[in-house]
Amino acid sequence: MYVSVCLSKYRQRITDFKKRLSLETIYEAYPTVHKSPFVKYEVVANYSMLYTVEGSDKKLLPYLLTSHLDVVPVTEENWKFDPFAAKLYQGYIYGRGTLDVKCSVIGIMEALEHALKSGFKPKRSFFIAFGHDEEVTGYDGAYHIAQTLESRGVQLEYLLDEGLAIVKDFFKGLHPVAMIGVVEKGQAIVKLSVNGTAGHSAIPPPESVIGILSTAIRRIESNPQPDLFGTGAERAMFEHLAPKLPFLPRMVLSNLWLFRPVVSWVLSRQPQTNALIRTVNAVTKFNAGIKDNVLSDSAEAVIDYRIHPSQTLEQV
Repeated sequence: MYVSVCLSKYRQRITDFKKRLSLETIYEAYPTVHKSPFVKYEVVANYSMLYTVEGSDKKLLPYLLTSHLDVVPVTEENWKFDPFAAKLYQGYIYGRGTLDVKCSVIGIMEALEHALKSGFKPKRSFFIAFGHDEEVTGYDGAYHIAQTLESRGVQLEYLLDEGLAIVKDFFKGLHPVAMIGVVEKGQAIVKLSVNGTAGHSAIPPPESVIGILSTAIRRIESNPQPDLFGTGAERAMFEHLAPKLPFLPRMVLSNLWLFRPVVSWVLSRQPQTNALIRTVNAVTKFNAGIKDNVLSDSAEAVIDYRIHPSQTLEQV
């Protein structure tokens, strides 16, 4: 497994990235892809990858398969195995990025390699794009890939990005469900800051900047965004699943006009399902203070909002 950790928008640790990834890892693993006469491979923005697979029918609009190569940082002492060794243990691969989202990179490339070995010749052209900085917004990789395609006048039939999981025990008595993402939440990063006067902890003011900011965050967390169950794709999903469920959940989900409040309450009880029905926010950073006995003159927090498709940023 190659190391490709994105740390911040402007700073990345890319360990021998180009040699181990672009020139060796992918080339050696998928020789048929790179030798195919109708597959064109190019590097975009130094580290991102773009494949053009030519189809026989030029009248058909192409599609685009996307994923990303980079991962978030690791705290290595918390790992049972080397996070970049891709250790196979008891049927699972342990490594940073196995779920987010080198699995789709490998899945796409494995599928194309297998198809080409089997004599596959596509009728519809398609593109494969792997960005290298998705974890820090993609302003370098994905942006330049999009610019490249736009400059060539490319119009797409559709785009498939990294999707959702195959969920076991979604409902008792239901087979594993392959979730299909048809909408995507928006995102807003909000920074809160409080400024005050530095001083000694022996003579503190009535309120510290840390206390003020903590109170603000507590108010935000204590007032969740409105329940929007029934206004998005989640309702259609439950109605589609209903016929495959045992009697009681089938009856409930087939009559959401009546049981909507109950279903919404149940969904709100778990973080994974609560995120389906409303805009959610998470405090991801809190910075303040430099010394145990010194009053900080500033405090700053970052809140990551994931905005429900039925809401606008202004409404949030």
